[in-house]
Amino acid sequence: MTDARSIRAEVKRLATDGVRNSEIARRVGVSHQRVHQIMTGYTSPSSASRRPPVYRQEAVLRYLATGLTHSEIAKTMGLSTHTINEYACRLYRAGLYGGRCRRH
Repeated sequence: MTDARSIRAEVKRLATDGVRNSEIARRVGVSHQRVHQIMTGYTSPSSASRRPPVYRQEAVLRYLATGLTHSEIAKTMGLSTHTINEYACRLYRAGLYGGRCRRH
């Protein structure tokens, strides 16, 4: 895969399927840093907004619906528990998640 658009599309597809970032990097043939940049929407150091892509939150919502804990979801997605907690809080505030919003 060499086309930048197809790489981004494949990374996003794999992420939506719940594949860990390290596995995405291996499958697509890019660095972990590039996967992270694609996932966070990183464009430049001056980028003002660092909000995570909606598809990650959708994946978290699907896992929450199956009854997984925040730490289990974090392990599955290759993210930190703090990140999962933040996503859960955003989903809670949006009225999409009726569970707990754990603030540290």
